[in-house]
Amino acid sequence: MEYSEVAALINEKKIDEAGAALKELRILHPDDVNTHIVTASYYEVTGDSNAELEALSEGMRIDPVNYE
Repeated sequence: MEYSEVAALINEKKIDEAGAALKELRILHPDDVNTHIVTASYYEVTGDSNAELEALSEGMRIDPVNYE
């Protein structure tokens, strides 16, 4: 699954599908900043602001220079 596909599921509010796809993405690409950006978006939509901030922080930790 690609980042854009997970983002599309999140935007379409297909939360269960997005959650499953995100699990796969996090296993395949745990150290990719894009994984953490998409993870933060997921938690934003689900209303989990603590997890959202954690994902954003982890993304910045991984790549502080190029973090989008």
